[in-house]
Amino acid sequence: TQVFVVGLLTSVDSSAGTARMGDLTIDYTASLGSGDAPAGSMWSFAGTRPSNDGVMISDRTHDTR
Repeated sequence: TQVFVVGLLTSVDSSAGTARMGDLTIDYTASLGSGDAPAGSMWSFAGTRPSNDGVMISDRTHDTR
């Protein structure tokens, strides 16, 4: 499923390439090629989520500050 989320990050694990927005885990490693890595608190992510309870795979990130 294609998804787009915007919100406050509750945590970032830069060594694993994941971020969390509440209960949603976002794998942003595909976005790193363009130099986009979550560093602030408000971000948007676009990508796919293979299952309702699975990890979102982001192919595009954006700092919404």
